[in-house]
Amino acid sequence: MRNKWKLDSGLLSQELKLLLELIRSNDKDNIKLNQNEWFQGIDWEHFLELAKHHRVYHLIYLKLKMLDEELVPLKVVQILYDEYKKNTFQMLHLSREME
Repeated sequence: MRNKWKLDSGLLSQELKLLLELIRSNDKDNIKLNQNEWFQGIDWEHFLELAKHHRVYHLIYLKLKMLDEELVPLKVVQILYDEYKKNTFQMLHLSREME
């Protein structure tokens, strides 16, 4: 049976496409291979808003910290790290409450 539903990626912003590709990619080499295509013309403020809105900043942080520093501004990685750390402490706090 064929899937009738297909996402038209032409309607997506470059930032959302990058977010989806980072989530989908499992290895650092695949990301590096496509870096010229994925990282061109990114509005990093919008990218951060999308990562926070979709609550995937922890996944994105882990992927971006493996990459070369010239691909992603240090400020973006730092903001994602801060959110990652805050989320980790919040989860630890909630785990403690459950016990």
